[in-house]
Amino acid sequence: MRKRGFTLIELLVVIAIIAILAAILFPVFAKAREKARTASCQSNLKQIGLAFAMYKNDYDETAPGYNFSGGWVTVLQPYTKNSQIFVCPSKSGSNVSGYTMNDQLHNKKDAAVGNVSEVVHATDGLGNTLSNYVSTISTSDGRCGAGDGTETRHSDGLDALFYDGHVKWLRTTDKQFNCSVAAP
Repeated sequence: MRKRGFTLIELLVVIAIIAILAAILFPVFAKAREKARTASCQSNLKQIGLAFAMYKNDYDETAPGYNFSGGWVTVLQPYTKNSQIFVCPSKSGSNVSGYTMNDQLHNKKDAAVGNVSEVVHATDGLGNTLSNYVSTISTSDGRCGAGDGTETRHSDGLDALFYDGHVKWLRTTDKQFNCSVAAP
């Protein structure tokens, strides 16, 4: 009695089924990976927010300036002791910062900031090296959004750290958010 093996047709059918399943699942895996990167980015921004808070506590409730040698990242370094939190996991390249600071907060006192839960302190930003000046959000009207030094790289949105310390994902369709520090 002969042992019967797989025919070529049966083998091709199995391979086709595996290929179809892979084509269906790869986008799902890519979305899950991006969600994980978004969560890691939000964690980084939360840690940066805590460093901002510690800095302000030490410097009479004054936000750091952004034009120091090495940028605001260098100023916060003693509070973080970890340069990796300044690198967004979705940002490619070595030694690249993934965050930008609101330039209207440059050396501002906490009391001068309006609604702290609505004012963006830092967000996903255009790439700069950690050893150089780090970019800032800069607008004339106090409203900012994609293209004002920010970068949308997390599922058509960006992560933002607000002045009160909370972190939130913002859609690109939101277009603008508050960068003005003036009281409403």
